[in-house]
Amino acid sequence: MKRILMLAMAALGLAFGAKAELKTWTGNAGDGIYQTPSNWNPEGVPSASDDILIVEGNVTYVPGGDWTRAAGSTFTMKGGSFTQTQSIAYMQISGAINIEGGSFSMGTAGQLVLYGSGSITVSGGSFQTKTIDNQGGTIRLSGGEYIVDGNYTVPTGGRVEMSPTAMMTITGELQFNSANQTLNAGTYVANLVAQQGGSGMLGLDGAKLVSKGGHTCGTYGTDPVLNFISVNGNASSYTFVGTETDAEVFSKLFQSGRFRLDGETVSKEVFDQKFQISRNGSTITLELVTADADWRVALDGVSNVTANAATLKATVKKVNGTAGAIYYARGTTQAAVESATLADMTFVKSGIAADEQVTVELTDLVDGMTYYVAFALVNGTEIVATTPIASFAASDYDNIYENGAWTKGAPTSGQRLLFKEAFDIPQAGWNEQTYASFTIDVGEGNTVSVADYTGVTLSGSLVLKSGSLSVAETSFVHYSKLVLDGGKSTAGEIDFSSDDMVGKYEFKSGSLLSSGECRTGNKFALNNMIFAATGYVSGGAPITANASRLISTRRDRRGDLPFGLYQSGNFIDFVPGAIADGVIPTSCGYSWTYDFATEEGETDAWPARTAEQIQQALFTERRLTVNGATVDDFTTRFIVLNDEADHSQLVTMYTPMTRAMKGSYTLMNGAVVRLVERVTISGLTVHGADTIFDLNGKNLSVTGKNAFVVNGVTIERGDYTAAQLNALARVTVFRGEGNVSVGKVGFAVIIR
Repeated sequence: MKRILMLAMAALGLAFGAKAELKTWTGNAGDGIYQTPSNWNPEGVPSASDDILIVEGNVTYVPGGDWTRAAGSTFTMKGGSFTQTQSIAYMQISGAINIEGGSFSMGTAGQLVLYGSGSITVSGGSFQTKTIDNQGGTIRLSGGEYIVDGNYTVPTGGRVEMSPTAMMTITGELQFNSANQTLNAGTYVANLVAQQGGSGMLGLDGAKLVSKGGHTCGTYGTDPVLNFISVNGNASSYTFVGTETDAEVFSKLFQSGRFRLDGETVSKEVFDQKFQISRNGSTITLELVTADADWRVALDGVSNVTANAATLKATVKKVNGTAGAIYYARGTTQAAVESATLADMTFVKSGIAADEQVTVELTDLVDGMTYYVAFALVNGTEIVATTPIASFAASDYDNIYENGAWTKGAPTSGQRLLFKEAFDIPQAGWNEQTYASFTIDVGEGNTVSVADYTGVTLSGSLVLKSGSLSVAETSFVHYSKLVLDGGKSTAGEIDFSSDDMVGKYEFKSGSLLSSGECRTGNKFALNNMIFAATGYVSGGAPITANASRLISTRRDRRGDLPFGLYQSGNFIDFVPGAIADGVIPTSCGYSWTYDFATEEGETDAWPARTAEQIQQALFTERRLTVNGATVDDFTTRFIVLNDEADHSQLVTMYTPMTRAMKGSYTLMNGAVVRLVERVTISGLTVHGADTIFDLNGKNLSVTGKNAFVVNGVTIERGDYTAAQLNALARVTVFRGEGNVSVGKVGFAVIIR
């Protein structure tokens, strides 16, 4: 009897499957693959009915079929990451997905199907999806970040439960169909509100809708309507970019019939009574005011923002028969402002009546810090009304890219942009529009990249202040002028031969790098620039190099021409930098590599060129000129510097120091100076170890305390040779056979 019972129980086990167990990710195999048994504890690949726990580590699901979660199973993430990759398969979800931390991404999954018994709950971390076929399941968002990588259609089946503090970010369009649908809570950030077809009405009942794309109305289609619902007493809002007056907001949104209140068109009087408009720069928030609101205050915006200051303005719209007091809250996080009590706020003014405006000047801001602000209207000690929270970055820039997003929405024409981190211009978005000029400050170590098969069209100029702009060979940046005022622009082949293609260049400082040929059918100028090309300069038109250095990194088997300059009629004209206000700029120079790469990838070195060979190849053959003229006195005007370790040579110009030079002088890093005759000056400051000061066999006497500073080191009294002076200042600036004497009475630097 006992044996029969055991057989019966075994048969039941076969019929209903093995008991589900908890599988915890360990990653012990080291390959990060979901299907590797030894990555789990207990060992073994989870079945569809097993519970799964990921606390840390990066998990990759490589489909051999759909990723399936059975009814009753749980998948919980507290950290780490989970991503499907390498193959398009579906995610079939009948169980519970709980994201408490870490990041979950559909990756290459074709679709996520959420069945009636399934649920997705995001309370922390991030959940990134493309499309979800919701067949009756539930999506709960109470925290973290829910990202839709594409369009999002408001579901007619299933439920989406969002808490008021939850946010859904949609990279594409928020779409609704011909049925009437409602967003009940939370914030939806989308490029625009779209309609799939027919005529439909999307209700806002406590939800906040933010138009990322800057569209005033945001809605389009046959006859779409965005409907504010007031009967439930939930305040909803719509945020967009624009500079319209209150009357224009009414006419464009409500009078046009695109927006409604409780399904009905409204008059201007009803609009003024039921809606409140707040502004933050060019961003407008239209907020529905609940019927019993006897106190109302609007944020008029944040303006005059600089690196350390900003102006806040608010207007009291309504008070309950008596005057009130107004305060403001400020914090570096949105949560800090949302949770602020009266004790946390700053008092502005009491006895304030309806239609009265207040202004607050903030003068203690930290450069680069992002701030959140809101005004509060107070009756006695009770906060009776608040404005929407506005955010701004303390910066002289109009828009800042940080933490993967823009502080003021997508960039608009003419903005000054600050990148706090690297940014890849995507294949869609930027290159679909034409912008006017941009001024961008990428920041040291950061790069704005124009990826393959993408591009940006600017009708005006592009000004690069710092960091790097990198353009792939298969991409483009079109503009009327590129201004490098610091920073570095890198590109594939650079074509200066057509103004229609790349426009004009204004090089003030920084560097321009080319990974291919530089074609110069039209003349162009470099000013205080470093210009490097792995190819050669061609096209039959000169490059005017004003106090600039050009670098050829081309390496090939043309041992007789390592200079990178060839093509009939092409040459570079050096224009020595003008000495202005006693500043001697970086000298003109040309650098090349005298080795080549073999087919096996090794490098063979040719001998360095002699001064006579350089003079013949570059100057006698007019590859280089100075002020348009051939140079006959090569050895007195130029110095050749060899770097044997790097197999490179640099020929660079001297700035002759003559008796006519008076006053105090500053040598910028990279300046090259040679004493020609006796000179008396009142002070000398040398910046940077790349500067060269050739005593040329002459003596230098410094008279006067603090008259001589080298690379930040003040030279005290005493007599020094050039070598001793270099050792004292820890530089290799000085050369030649002369000596330095510091200690005579007077206030001059005398070079003789």
